[in-house]
Amino acid sequence: MKLLIVIIIVSIFLNCNTKEINTSKSLDLNQFNPDTNKIAIFSSKKANTKGTNFQLSENDFKMIDTLIENSIREYNTKYGTEINLEQYYRQYEPIINEFKEKEIWIYCFCYASNIDWKKEMLFVSDGGECYFRLEINLTKKKVINFSVNGSA
Repeated sequence: MKLLIVIIIVSIFLNCNTKEINTSKSLDLNQFNPDTNKIAIFSSKKANTKGTNFQLSENDFKMIDTLIENSIREYNTKYGTEINLEQYYRQYEPIINEFKEKEIWIYCFCYASNIDWKKEMLFVSDGGECYFRLEINLTKKKVINFSVNGSA
């Protein structure tokens, strides 16, 4: 049943396209190199309905990592768990919202079975601490939402 739900949800996101990092505008890869083995950046029609996409800068990546780590630390302390970000893959959806603020939607997961997670958005409705997501407002340097999936 879980597999069927995952397949249906993944098929909904098949229209998502991976967005390449344009190094000439935002990043000097000689100084900064996001881990493309663990991070995929997406531009999707879903994001475009709420706002427009933007290019992540080195400072954006640093702020994202700081805010994710802080959220995980708070969650681990509150629930007595040991989520370790280094063990997770991440999918980023950067957008400019209706208020002209930079936001990023982040999907984190410990494994992705039977999909190419760098090309297809992963959405799972359960799976426990193996899956969590965040919505971050980079302009305000604030986590808007942090949620860990429930267990079935």
